[in-house]
Amino acid sequence: MSNDIRSIQMLIVNDKLFQCARSTCLPFCNLITSDVRRCQTNCLNRDECVAATFYQSNLQCQLFNISINQNTNMSFEMNAVTMITVFRTRYPYDQATISATSSSTSSSTGASPACTSLLLSQVTYTAGTRPQAVVVIDVNNDTQLDIVAANRDSHSISVLFSAGNGTFLAQTTYSIDSYTFSLAVSDLNLDSVPDIVVANTGSSTIGVLLNAGNGTFLPQKTYAVDDSPYYVVISDLNSDSHSDVVVACSNPKRVNVLFNTGNGTFISNNNYSVGTNPSWLAISDIDGNNSSDIVVVNYNSNNIGVLRNVGNGTFLAQVTYATGTNPNSVAVSDINQDNKPDVIIAVFGTNNVGVRLNAGNGTFLSQTNYATGSSPYSVTVADVNQDNLPDIMVANSGSSNIGVLLNAGNGTFFAQTTYAVGTSPYSISVGDVNNDHKADLVVTNGGSNNVGVLLNC
Repeated sequence: MSNDIRSIQMLIVNDKLFQCARSTCLPFCNLITSDVRRCQTNCLNRDECVAATFYQSNLQCQLFNISINQNTNMSFEMNAVTMITVFRTRYPYDQATISATSSSTSSSTGASPACTSLLLSQVTYTAGTRPQAVVVIDVNNDTQLDIVAANRDSHSISVLFSAGNGTFLAQTTYSIDSYTFSLAVSDLNLDSVPDIVVANTGSSTIGVLLNAGNGTFLPQKTYAVDDSPYYVVISDLNSDSHSDVVVACSNPKRVNVLFNTGNGTFISNNNYSVGTNPSWLAISDIDGNNSSDIVVVNYNSNNIGVLRNVGNGTFLAQVTYATGTNPNSVAVSDINQDNKPDVIIAVFGTNNVGVRLNAGNGTFLSQTNYATGSSPYSVTVADVNQDNLPDIMVANSGSSNIGVLLNAGNGTFFAQTTYAVGTSPYSISVGDVNNDHKADLVVTNGGSNNVGVLLNC
């Protein structure tokens, strides 16, 4: 422990991204933290940090060392929290306990109960038939994380409201089109509540369900895309502060881009050729040009493709990287703390996750593989053991468990520790569902027709 104690007071701005007055300002540090308080603590521990933005959707924490004119130059981002330092000080070690103060609140360290496992046994909640995708997000603005799941075979969306203590109420369901494998959640029409986008695989459409304002959703409005849309993501691709939609479609083998008109409706833009049976997408600024790039998993081509954004929401042809047999899922995160996003792939056919580090120019180094359970269906990255390093969670669909691979501290990972869940786990979402400042896991158990919640011990 250091021989001084630090305290920080921060102005909290919800649903805004920190932006410096000058366009060249970038975060000096990107981290994955379990919650907003740990993002604050990281800022507290860095003398140069004067502002931070925490993304509740992916647990990313960005630290900044300049705050010029920030209040007049901040863009909207649903479920982001920006914190601006107004006062910090140090105390002699024998006069205080460690604290991190936000507005008028503070916290101190204390003893925790002994734990024999990182995660507690799952508690299950009934969903629809064959739940596939899951997102943990606050849909009714009560500051509690709720569960949104896509039920493939019952053609529905399940919404489970948080009861406020890490448990959840019975599902409310919404009808959609046939065989939905994927969903994404974000504020599409700038009304400060998150909306839902689903990939309707059986009807060659995407469906948009706007939030009525209280966590209930309007009937879906559909938009035609290529045949067999399998995966959907939401991101601002053309820097207009509106959330756009990207869809991976199998026939033809293309990624479809739909631009947001500004009110939560969409127009088709360009389509981009990719590999065979694209199964997953991730969005990140791979090459450091401040534009969102696309990473696509090409299941039957045994590779991933990177489509780089030229800066206006149009993309170059994909550059591919071999993965092994039948990659199914990808996540993007800076796993070695060099401020460059790396890729982590669940390779379904060879029972491993592959890690490719970013070389620094938007290309990737050779793949390092780590063993998983049987048929790893999806991969998620977040800090689950509070060491400020992103760890890997994988849904082992053929083993009825999830695997957690802890980060060794240099971008390599320890062997997985497994936790029993239901039959055919498909997807994992991470968030602090019981407000204890630790990352909990929510998993869809496709063969058990439920979602499982594994609290962090």
